[in-house]
Amino acid sequence: MKSKNSDEISTLEEKVDQASTDAEKACAIADLAWSIKYSDPARAVDLGDQALELSLSIDMGTNLPKCYLSKAMGLLHMSRFKAAEKSAQMGLSSYRELDNQAGVRHALNVIGSIYFRWGKLASALEHYLESLEIHNKLSNTPNSGILSNIGAVYLQLGDTDRALDCYTQVKILADKVDGPADLKAATCVNMGEIYSRMGMYNDALEHLKEGYQICLRNDMKQAVAATTDDIGTAMMQLGRNKEAMKNYREALSSFKALDDLKGEALVLSNMGKCCLAEGSGKAMEFYLDSLKRFRSLRDSQGTAEALIGISMVMLELGRNDVALDKLGEAYEIAAKEGLKPQLSEIHKNLASILESEGKFDTAFEHLKLYHEVEDHLRSERVANRLRSLRVIHNVEQAREEVTKYILENIKLEKDKSNLERILSSRANQPEKDITRQEIPPETGKEPELKTRNDLELQMLIERVSMIANELNDVLTFAAEQTEKVLQDKTLSEKKAKQLHLAADSIRDGVPLAKQLLSLCSSEYADTEVSQSTPDDSVFKVDSVSKYKVGSKVLVVEDDRAVAEQLVSGLDEYGYSVIASTSLMDAKEIVSENLEDIGCIIIDIVLDDGSGIDLIREVYEQKPLLPILAGSSYPLSQGDKDYLKKDGISLIQKPYKIDSILLKLSTILPL
Repeated sequence: MKSKNSDEISTLEEKVDQASTDAEKACAIADLAWSIKYSDPARAVDLGDQALELSLSIDMGTNLPKCYLSKAMGLLHMSRFKAAEKSAQMGLSSYRELDNQAGVRHALNVIGSIYFRWGKLASALEHYLESLEIHNKLSNTPNSGILSNIGAVYLQLGDTDRALDCYTQVKILADKVDGPADLKAATCVNMGEIYSRMGMYNDALEHLKEGYQICLRNDMKQAVAATTDDIGTAMMQLGRNKEAMKNYREALSSFKALDDLKGEALVLSNMGKCCLAEGSGKAMEFYLDSLKRFRSLRDSQGTAEALIGISMVMLELGRNDVALDKLGEAYEIAAKEGLKPQLSEIHKNLASILESEGKFDTAFEHLKLYHEVEDHLRSERVANRLRSLRVIHNVEQAREEVTKYILENIKLEKDKSNLERILSSRANQPEKDITRQEIPPETGKEPELKTRNDLELQMLIERVSMIANELNDVLTFAAEQTEKVLQDKTLSEKKAKQLHLAADSIRDGVPLAKQLLSLCSSEYADTEVSQSTPDDSVFKVDSVSKYKVGSKVLVVEDDRAVAEQLVSGLDEYGYSVIASTSLMDAKEIVSENLEDIGCIIIDIVLDDGSGIDLIREVYEQKPLLPILAGSSYPLSQGDKDYLKKDGISLIQKPYKIDSILLKLSTILPL
């Protein structure tokens, strides 16, 4: 049975043959190149070059971008990233010269995909978000393809919540339409990957198999091979090694047919891991084949990983000397190319082997190096993630401004009739005697204006108060139901942990609802006072506003090393920080600077007292100030109840600076 994609390719091939002019032929060849980017990437590159040559010869500039991007996608699926990037950038420049915004959106999305497959996640996200921003200006309908790509980046950055949100939106959109096939396949594969990341491999398999069937029906050969490999890996994680090997063999055969040498090398490496896990004794053969291909590709990372795999096999055979030799070879490559993940694994394995041989001093040196590399890796991951977060923040900030403008106009339109009705009813009331009031001519309209402003403010406060009440009710109900489920203790440990994280997220929203309610209450109070007889108390101003917060972060931590890590991390990304290493010192800082503080990060168990005491004092003056509480020790039930009651996030130590920055970005934006 022929696939829908095969029919489309046949139709395009006929168009190429039947083209009556060079212009028609150039367009048809470019379209054909794009249509076979998954099924035959090498041919897509050749056709892209043909279309380019023909388009340039007849000065057909409008067809150039399509030629460049078709060629770029073919190169991408052959893992030739540098060449793909160059071709895609040419396509982007061509679309910009033509002032074709839809084309620019498309080119940015292609470039993002190249960077994603290349492992340059921050650059990928930057291009995807720019593409999404242009799309939102061109259309009111969400672009599922771009959303899917953004979700994939979030997943690689470890932000499963954002990734799942994107993938869920995409799945809803994809279910509503008949095609395109690559979107439906990507939706299933993406969901499979996110479930794999969460350790839910059976759920992952269901989605991966569904994606595989879609790819198969639509002759998406490269996607079939990659998805088959993913299915094998999920099965290996479940201990179903025989089934995993069957899938790996199928993936290997597909990659060979596509002449995708890197795809072959990656699958062979996975086959080596699978054989090593089941102890079949064939791991060496696969690792050696993988090594041969990675070396022919001059792929340093793959070569180093294959050498590490071979060393593990030799270690299993008791050949420590050969294992050390292979690790040494891998070290030379990894050190030269700066491959930190591989260096980390090499040092860890060297330390283990040398320790087993009684060479404790040398083993200790490698263990130290392992920890140093891991520290660098963590810093790089944080930097990459934060760069991405800043890109997200800038785009979302602009989008929020546009949304705010639109909502304000909608609100004014809806309130117009209501406002006129209220003013009309007031006009029908008996008029007050104003003959004794002396109103200067130039200010004669002030009372009417003030009345109108008061009414608008009152309606706005009512609207916000209603929303805040609903939000508070929803969050309270969600928190209560979550607690009930957790108390039943019927969940597995993994799911209970996930639900605990969800509960923390719910509690993070409580302060916002409380702040909105309090602000509304304070506005009503101000209105009532202004309408009553003035009192001396009206003119008294508290030394500290209950509702306004500053911009500084107070860090209260008695471990100086941890305090320095927090201060340097927060300072590096633009936060103004005040640090305190004792409860007494922190209380003095609060008494003198509370107006300037926008958030407190506090260790609950301090050398000179409990952080709970400081939180109570702060909340007496500023009940809505965001606080992040940390502890590496079990807390008393009373302290837990207090933190939970006020919606205070409890962060387990040791702190992860990227997690703290993520929380701060929602409660105290830069």
